[in-house]
Amino acid sequence: MSKIKLIILLVLCFNIGFAQETNQKAQEETSLINWITLNEALQKQKTQPKKIFVDVYTDWCGWCKHMMKTTFSNPQIAAYINQNYYPVRFDGETKDTIIYLGDTLVNINKTTKSAHQLTNILTNNRPSYPTITYLDETGKVISPVPGYMDVKTIEPYLVYFTENIFRTTQFDAYHKEFDKTFTDSLKIKPASIKWKTFDKLKTENQKNKKLIVINIQSPWSVATRIMDTTTYGDAQLSKYINENLYPIKLDVATKDTIEFFGKKYINSPNTPFSDLALYLMNNQIIIPSTVFVSPEGAILSHVPGYFTSSAIEPILHFFQEGAYKTQKWETYIKAYQEKSKNSTLPKTGSK
Repeated sequence: MSKIKLIILLVLCFNIGFAQETNQKAQEETSLINWITLNEALQKQKTQPKKIFVDVYTDWCGWCKHMMKTTFSNPQIAAYINQNYYPVRFDGETKDTIIYLGDTLVNINKTTKSAHQLTNILTNNRPSYPTITYLDETGKVISPVPGYMDVKTIEPYLVYFTENIFRTTQFDAYHKEFDKTFTDSLKIKPASIKWKTFDKLKTENQKNKKLIVINIQSPWSVATRIMDTTTYGDAQLSKYINENLYPIKLDVATKDTIEFFGKKYINSPNTPFSDLALYLMNNQIIIPSTVFVSPEGAILSHVPGYFTSSAIEPILHFFQEGAYKTQKWETYIKAYQEKSKNSTLPKTGSK
């Protein structure tokens, strides 16, 4: 009798495990997200670089399953992830041997509910489920984001990593501006920057020489929209720009022929980008970008990335004041920050 019970128990355990695996595969097959393995994603990166979105889950994690049924089943979220990432689901307690960036990783503890070595890497040695880990275009970890996330919660994270905002701005500062743009947009006053056209720049610059700041953007860039709404919507910053610089917006993919300091630029048929945008960014397309040009038409600097009003303010001063001619940026910003501490004047970004 004991042997029969043992056999029945083994069969039940096998069926439960098989059912969990079958259910997991069924969920992935019916998901709107095109899940692939980590190895497949790393191989794809070699020919088409793109960030990797890793959903670290376990079979027993209820919130992981709920996230599959809700967040990952949202058509907009799924489409965004499919377009901008290689999406991977990784069982945090798998017993498989994984090759990752040249290292052979295993699950050392063969007991149940033990984290795989790769799980520890993906979660910064703090395994919790679910965790979404973002990997860069070479497969290296950018950051893990633990916890269940609904559609509203995951949206700003997806944009933050897709558009490389993490390179210039802490998440909390960016998230505040994200909410202002998409949640509290009715409370924000329209930007008061007096953007110039290239034709108007030519006329005004002949009469009154000023530093030129060109904001290169794109309608598909969420970071562009946030900067337009919040960074350039800041009253103190817009006042400074209007008084001291010639501000210009340039759509990176404009089809217009633009004359800039005696030379005409078009949108060549062999590239989706404006020749002028390529020239200003030295063929390094990063959106948004800020380019500083001297009154004589010389490119002083290409500053790529998203910036809040308080972050871009010292950069504007650095070039407008001519400090770039005699000082290194590191020296200037240290002195600028010390001066700002002792100032009683209103700061950008303040209410």
